[in-house]
Amino acid sequence: MRFSLQSLSLFLVSSQAGLTLAGHCKPSPTTTAAATSTTTSVPEGTPINAVLSDGRVANTYLSGRYLTDQGDTPATFALEASTGRLTTIIGGTKNYLQTVIPLGPALSFQFDTYQNIVNNQNRYFVKCAVVAGFLSCESESGPTPIYWHIESNNIFYGNENVLTDVTTAQFKFQ
Repeated sequence: MRFSLQSLSLFLVSSQAGLTLAGHCKPSPTTTAAATSTTTSVPEGTPINAVLSDGRVANTYLSGRYLTDQGDTPATFALEASTGRLTTIIGGTKNYLQTVIPLGPALSFQFDTYQNIVNNQNRYFVKCAVVAGFLSCESESGPTPIYWHIESNNIFYGNENVLTDVTTAQFKFQ
């Protein structure tokens, strides 16, 4: 995964504060980088919370193959150590987070089986890492970051662009 700590730090700060940054920002000469921890594997069965831009922290649930903020049993996940792919178990079968990015701009936070993703030329695996405590994800087809938000139907969506006038979400393993 290629990213600069400067860009990631700016994204984390701006998204937590509800700001949108445009263009490349240069730090002042006296700016120092804070130590940032990165985790590339998380054990199976770990739930995640959604930290929303409106100040709420929500549990996450699976509704079929979609991640939502409503349900009875919190969804649990794993980050594969070898690939960084986010996985979950649905009906006893391992499923992977998928995206259409960069072919299309957006897709719900949606899971499918390994074979279904491999067989669909318009779907890609999503690889993630935990950076500064939050899930940072991108399309496996290229270094396109995914920015998350929640829609009025209570389903989370990923977009290749930072959207305005939506409730953005960052995910944090519990």
